[in-house]
Amino acid sequence: MKKVITTVGTSLFNNYNDTNNEELNKDIKDRDYNEYIDWKEEIEEIKEDLLPFAKEKNSCAELTSIMKLQEKYEDIKVYLIATDTIESVVVCEVLKEVLEEKNITVVFEAKKDTIRKLQIKDNKDFEEGLKNLIAKFHKISNKKYNDVILNITGGYKVIIPYLTMIGEILEIPIYYIFEDSNELILVPQLPIGFDDKVADLYLPYLDKESLSLINRNQEVKEKLQSYGFINANNKITLTPLGELFRDYMSYKKTYLGVIIEFLIADLFINQGMKPVKGKTYDYIENNNHKVGEIDLVVEKENEIEYFEIKSLGAYKEKQLKRHIENFIMKDTTSKKRVLTILFYLLEENFLNKKKATFKNIEKIAIDKNIDFKVKYIVIQPDNFQEFVRKFKENEIKDFNYNN
Repeated sequence: MKKVITTVGTSLFNNYNDTNNEELNKDIKDRDYNEYIDWKEEIEEIKEDLLPFAKEKNSCAELTSIMKLQEKYEDIKVYLIATDTIESVVVCEVLKEVLEEKNITVVFEAKKDTIRKLQIKDNKDFEEGLKNLIAKFHKISNKKYNDVILNITGGYKVIIPYLTMIGEILEIPIYYIFEDSNELILVPQLPIGFDDKVADLYLPYLDKESLSLINRNQEVKEKLQSYGFINANNKITLTPLGELFRDYMSYKKTYLGVIIEFLIADLFINQGMKPVKGKTYDYIENNNHKVGEIDLVVEKENEIEYFEIKSLGAYKEKQLKRHIENFIMKDTTSKKRVLTILFYLLEENFLNKKKATFKNIEKIAIDKNIDFKVKYIVIQPDNFQEFVRKFKENEIKDFNYNN
């Protein structure tokens, strides 16, 4: 089943008014959704006129596009998204009734599916509305994008660029239908995405705890502003793009880590060692068979060192615990075992936030007679080519998490 996320505007009202030479929505025009209850009686009367019209062929672009998508995909579930206006909510309620009569599953509940502050009266409110829209999108999709379709036919035209950007980055099909046409248009997929360096290195700064700390680093603050990820007025907040970046990149695999792994392996090779990259192991989680991976294993004369190489934003304590239980303890070596997590990051200070988790891992490791170390290497992303070329000159430093 495909989830069809459909933004809804006022084209149904516009078409009705043009056809009947009247302004059916004049009493509720441009009113915010929070006034809905005050106009309940008038709204019911409006629906009595609007519903029969909506059942006519080509009554509005939203309905036409949904019917076309139903023909194309057959099994769909439609999620109607209303802007923060009475008019949009009324249209959603009417469309829901019409579509359900056609045996199409529709999800719309005004209190839950109206995007608060998504209106064009105030720039500040509109930006907050975009954040709410992105949050709603993530909730509907549950971050499983293969089953999602974006229908951008209705709603404020100013939100189309944002929805298009979301669809392009997440590789979601985007459909549009022109008001005076029955042609369903698939927006071409462009080869765009977030820069790996930006994703891995700046992601740790965008969680709720870290936003308040950005002012401590003017360079990072300016860079995040230049990327359009934050507003830095009296209080630093994420922009809608920042929200999308944080939510998407928190689980998206990037390639910067792979490059760093190869560079680290090359360091050991130059020291006469033979590192093994990507050693895998099997484990069971929630009754499901899964495969884990140790990034690098370096066997020395008297010890074996197991490396997990990570950006700070991708660090998960449970992954190290899993490495200990399912791989390191099952390695039948007689040599001393060392588990090392090596971070690549912009600055050391942010490692302080993770001290408690490092101590947790250390306790588990000591109980298993394993040494545990935390190391880091600082990266300057604006000159990444130079960084790679001179990687051997960069110092891998120890982080003392017991201070």
